[in-house]
Amino acid sequence: MSWPDYLLARVCRPAPVDCGVVAGSTPVVSFGNPLAAVATLGINPSSGEFTDGSGQLLDGDRRRLATLESLGASAGAALSREEAVRVVEQCAAYFSRNPYHWFKKLDPMLVTGLGRSYWSGDVCHLDLVQWATDPLWSSLTDVQRNELLRQDQPFLLEQLGQEHLRLVLVNGRTALNGVADAGVVAWEQICRVAGNPDTGQPAFDFYRGERAGCVFLGWSVNVPNQHGGLAARSTLAELMVEHGRPALTAVDGAAGPQADPLASQGLHCTDRPALIDLLRRWLVNTDRPTLGDTSRFGGRPWLTVATSAGTVQLNADTTRRAISHVVRRYEETQAAPWTVVANRRGRTNKVLVDTDPSLATGWYAYLTKPVDVGTEVR
Repeated sequence: MSWPDYLLARVCRPAPVDCGVVAGSTPVVSFGNPLAAVATLGINPSSGEFTDGSGQLLDGDRRRLATLESLGASAGAALSREEAVRVVEQCAAYFSRNPYHWFKKLDPMLVTGLGRSYWSGDVCHLDLVQWATDPLWSSLTDVQRNELLRQDQPFLLEQLGQEHLRLVLVNGRTALNGVADAGVVAWEQICRVAGNPDTGQPAFDFYRGERAGCVFLGWSVNVPNQHGGLAARSTLAELMVEHGRPALTAVDGAAGPQADPLASQGLHCTDRPALIDLLRRWLVNTDRPTLGDTSRFGGRPWLTVATSAGTVQLNADTTRRAISHVVRRYEETQAAPWTVVANRRGRTNKVLVDTDPSLATGWYAYLTKPVDVGTEVR
């Protein structure tokens, strides 16, 4: 596709010298679709996006983003427009390659709260600074951090001013403070969420702000990295329903954004609990008889979920009755494993919730790659 000029112009700028930029890396203008209506926002990319534990650049199947080596470009020189297009294309395709585990921890609450996902192209991730650094941001000198912000902040503000962007989500106290200190948004505290000793969820603060018609939501708990952070995902998903969905009305229609959390084909859940949360919300918020649109072909994949046995796809013609049964069984059996049997063509990829297939008639779930009969799916 034809990418906006402001993205290509940013990519063509060479890295600043003596600022700790990972050698051989390229600027990350977005993780995922840069034209998404929803973005998460952080400080700067991890060096792990470009290098392994020994500092060597990732290559081959391990590579996540474009490098100077993969482009055949010279260090210190500005990239050509053609090379810049390749960098943006690989940023946009990030979640189809080898995404960092950090995103898999955030995605379930985006799916549950907004009906959107990094993997379906509905959400991207942006940063105040587009360069990955080694050492980490917190270990850079004040001079280095200020120079990186001075050079990259204007581009981020231009990104945030684009009409397609409606909602920005900021995770963790460090990112909250960094965004405020950079003058991106002024935060207003909406509520203080109490800790929950039963789930391990820590207490945290929830904030809201606005800039140029774009709504910002932020929370002080670091969901992927803080002890107990993952336990906060369900609470944050509820807060997104209340404060995030209205910001997307202009995108999703006057009836309210994603009233049907599965209105769009292609959502991906990173684990079974996230899938069950999404299906449960679908049952509550809709009266649709099938998971997806069956007007063209009911057997097409509508939703995917990562499991211990590989990626499972749920077809559009999966029925409401079957989904209700699966959600209820999941709750009753404390997440007992599913099993794999042969489909009608003899391919061992059909996923059953019960050993008796008649108990979940209308449940059309299949592994994308066949496995041994009886394999457990967790």
